[in-house]
Amino acid sequence: LAWALLPAIHIDLPIKRGLGLQGGWQPSIEFAALLIGLVVFHAAYIADIVRAAVRAVPIGLVEAGQAMGLTPRAVLRLVIAPYAARVALPPYANQCLSLVKNSTLAIAIGYQELMAVINTAITQTGLALEGIALAVAVYLTLALALGGGLSAWNARNTRHGPGDTHGARLGDRPLWNAADGERRPWRGKLASTAMAVLLAAAAWALLDWAVVRAVWQGGPAACANAAGACWAAVGENLPLLFFGTMAEADRGPALAACAALLAGIALTLGVRGLPAKIRGALLIALLAVVVAALTGWPWGGALIGPQRWGGLLVTLILAIAALAAAVPLAFALALLRRSGSRAGSLAAAGLIEAVRGVPLVTQLLFASFVLPMLLGGGVSKFSMALAALTLHTACLLAEVLRGALQAIPPGQMMAARALGMRPATAYATVIWPQARRIAAPAALGVFVGAVKDTSLVSIIGVFDVLGAAKAVVAGTDWRPYHVEVYLAVALLYFVASLALTRVARRMETRGG
Repeated sequence: LAWALLPAIHIDLPIKRGLGLQGGWQPSIEFAALLIGLVVFHAAYIADIVRAAVRAVPIGLVEAGQAMGLTPRAVLRLVIAPYAARVALPPYANQCLSLVKNSTLAIAIGYQELMAVINTAITQTGLALEGIALAVAVYLTLALALGGGLSAWNARNTRHGPGDTHGARLGDRPLWNAADGERRPWRGKLASTAMAVLLAAAAWALLDWAVVRAVWQGGPAACANAAGACWAAVGENLPLLFFGTMAEADRGPALAACAALLAGIALTLGVRGLPAKIRGALLIALLAVVVAALTGWPWGGALIGPQRWGGLLVTLILAIAALAAAVPLAFALALLRRSGSRAGSLAAAGLIEAVRGVPLVTQLLFASFVLPMLLGGGVSKFSMALAALTLHTACLLAEVLRGALQAIPPGQMMAARALGMRPATAYATVIWPQARRIAAPAALGVFVGAVKDTSLVSIIGVFDVLGAAKAVVAGTDWRPYHVEVYLAVALLYFVASLALTRVARRMETRGG
């Protein structure tokens, strides 16, 4: 009946015409870029979540499975996977929700998905509250449906725990002997060799373009006939990338503040063996330099408010302040959600699910369009962006910590209380050191995401490094060299990610 009533099916196959294809269905460049970007981006995060979950499996369970004669594949399927799922599900739910929300990033490349259409409607009609409410309703519905299913799965996995599992975990020592790798079949060795050759060829081609044939100085004319990269586009526009649209008189104090912030980051991440008191004193001194540079006190300089910040200064302060404020808030939310108080647990769960379910782009637009209406103005866009980024990061991190706390046997808290420890002392000395090591890989993904999310503030008019890069390539002179400009910005975020990776590795290896 359907075959008779529905119109005839016509299959349109693509045909080669000239140098391209004509006919058929071809996805747009924007859609393909968004799809590939989301797949690669979230695959990397999920890989670290899986690694953290496997590292949290007690080695005793694995050895028991091996003693029963199970093959490595059976041990992985029957022992490791069920236990690792308990640890991985909360941060994995974060990634599933983030995948849905990150589709809103299509607004940055001009692809007209839901959020881009709503943003256009708000701009044309001025109905900000209605538009944001529609976006929140749509994404919350999707998040509640997806998050509800994952929460039910998580509850099913945690209903019957493995009991008290003491001793080392897989992260403390390897599961199988490293000599097993020496007995790999020749196909594996051949594939590894071929991959190494391909990577070497790609590395040489990149080195030839980026270094050997590159142009490092001069104007657009010097890059017109260059066969390699035009790094002059970055060098000639460094003031704009560093300071944005800041006035000439404000650039000196801004540079001093950036230098102090970078020195503080290096002191926190790179110096080992320095006594804690000396490190704390140096950090306080560097913070005083930042405050003095931006306030003009005590030498009587002009106050440089957040409305006048731009470029690298915005990115550094946003990232540092958001991470510093998000960690204690996340720990409080994780403990409150696991607490015995039903009201507190429901309140924490409601806040976490609401924030996780709404894209950060929507939260920033809400802060930009709706909050000034509710508060009557007087709040800078920087402050609203910082509040949105801090709350978003804290809610994601809270779920990572909750997954780590689920992996710790409840008997350890009971034993600590039996020894006379107060709950706060037990958490600080018994629970937190273990949870920190278990949560480190997944927390790294949240930290890196928070640093990269600072680039989204340009959507609401906060002029950060990415906004400065867009301003550079908007000019006709440097527009052909947008790849080099964006690669320089990507290198900045990559260095920040490497620094955070160092912190996560230290969290994994350091004892309580």
